[in-house]
Amino acid sequence: MKFLKTDLKRAFSEPTFFIGLILGILSLFGPAVYFMLTDGMSGDIYSRSRSYILPFAAPLLAAMPYSTMIMIEKETHFRIMMNTKMRNNGYEFIRFAVCGISGGMVLLIPQLLLFVFCLAAGQVNNIAGSAKGFVLALSFGFGYAVFSYGLTFVNRQRYIPAVIPQVIYLFCTYAFPHLDLERFYPPLDLSPEIYGGNITSDRFIIPSVLALAGLILTAAGIVIEKTGETRS
Repeated sequence: MKFLKTDLKRAFSEPTFFIGLILGILSLFGPAVYFMLTDGMSGDIYSRSRSYILPFAAPLLAAMPYSTMIMIEKETHFRIMMNTKMRNNGYEFIRFAVCGISGGMVLLIPQLLLFVFCLAAGQVNNIAGSAKGFVLALSFGFGYAVFSYGLTFVNRQRYIPAVIPQVIYLFCTYAFPHLDLERFYPPLDLSPEIYGGNITSDRFIIPSVLALAGLILTAAGIVIEKTGETRS
């Protein structure tokens, strides 16, 4: 528990976390300002702004804060020290949770700020429905962040964990409408307003699958590393 608190503090103080926050804020407030300047104060600017840029860059933002930190620690031998201190692979699995939380928060905080801004301006048509959408930011960010984290155990290139989730996301975004899988259209998992839909259980399927895949990759990577150490 002590390491969990310490690692959370570290995750939220990383420059990459703040960079992700800034990019998330820009991707939301940029469209909001644009809509206010071009359309005046008409329409639900909160929902429209959430559906404009952020849904298509969100996987990259979720992976940005902390997913590759364990690769950096491996290079500096900090990971060996932590494994020796904590034993039983607790270090890697606690980091799994921290990575997911930081990924969720980097998407949630900009939406909270936009919500407060638009609420003050009277640009939130459905307050209760919009507030329920906050859970989508957390689940989306958690799923993509921990999947990215899992990839750090099965490759040696730092850019892979950040890029692959975004590539898969964009591919599915393009392919699903052609495969009659619109109900699982990935951008809806963060902004169901794109198609004017409600929040249903379908919105949590892909993030859950990615979270499970990330957990499996993490466990498999640890086993492979331990096997390699034993043989050597």
